[in-house]
Amino acid sequence: HRLVTRPVTSPATIPAGQAIDSGTITGSHLRNPGLTTIGWLLTAVAVTFWIVRWRAAAEIRRIRNQERARTAEWQARAERFRLTAIRLKLEIDAYRAGHAQGRDDGIRAMRAVAAIARDTASPAAPTGNPNTPGD
Repeated sequence: HRLVTRPVTSPATIPAGQAIDSGTITGSHLRNPGLTTIGWLLTAVAVTFWIVRWRAAAEIRRIRNQERARTAEWQARAERFRLTAIRLKLEIDAYRAGHAQGRDDGIRAMRAVAAIARDTASPAAPTGNPNTPGD
């Protein structure tokens, strides 16, 4: 056979009893299933990429929200612990001040008891007070 180089000008004919091949390019007798396959593969890759990107963005948002919640929780805990530490420091300072006051009161009371004991142990000395007997 010789190579025909003239353009095909006659319309395509379908023999009786045969159907149009779905892989045939419209208006031509040529088939190119590779292009159809490549087109579907590119479409699948694009859709898959979009789905994966959407899912990754959703996961990143979920993780960020979770970390924000954890950070807020830890900040609240730190604030509570800081306030507890301040309250305990105030209570300790008050206890120390009360302890010092109580110790001073105890020392004064002991001095007063010792002075009374000394006064009762020594003979009654005239104090010049008209209300005391013996003057």
